[in-house]
Amino acid sequence: MKDAKLILTPLSTSSAAISLILGTPLSDPTLYLATVASPQYLFLTQPDFFFAVNRMAQIMHKPTNEH
Repeated sequence: MKDAKLILTPLSTSSAAISLILGTPLSDPTLYLATVASPQYLFLTQPDFFFAVNRMAQIMHKPTNEH
């Protein structure tokens, strides 16, 4: 990744920005899971998109309305 280009992302790069305990658990997380999990493989090949999707995937086992 030495030659990778820098890009701006609307997400915070600090780990404190995503929490598993804030917010109310979604009653049906199906849409969230499909939105994050389905394109995750595609974004693994596109590093500029990968960061944002990966951050959201880190909390996909317990999404809340904060995410």
